[in-house]
Amino acid sequence: MRALLIEDNLVIATITSRCLKALRFTEVDVAYDGEDALKYLSKQKYNIILVDWMLPRTSGLDIVRCIRASKDHCKTPIIMTTGKSDKKDILTALQTGVDAYLVKPISPQVLKERIDKILTK
Repeated sequence: MRALLIEDNLVIATITSRCLKALRFTEVDVAYDGEDALKYLSKQKYNIILVDWMLPRTSGLDIVRCIRASKDHCKTPIIMTTGKSDKKDILTALQTGVDAYLVKPISPQVLKERIDKILTK
């Protein structure tokens, strides 16, 4: 299984990547900004994508829009990870096309439960 993690904070990216590898993902690619994410997406297919909302250069929402518009990735599950906890932000992300919305800090157990639920649909 392969995951794409789009996260600009190195510490969070390292911890989340380790969590993903401990779950079931044998390969985890990490993009630190939206442009790098688009490069990964142009070369690889993923079983799941985790994307931070607030990224340098391109927002997480814009990345989600690109993924949902792509014929290769439009059905790939997406989890939005963010510090934004306002109901309006959650609704915006869900309307944009994310499958789950997790507010940071994210516990490994919650991440596991969300991924299990999404991938067993």
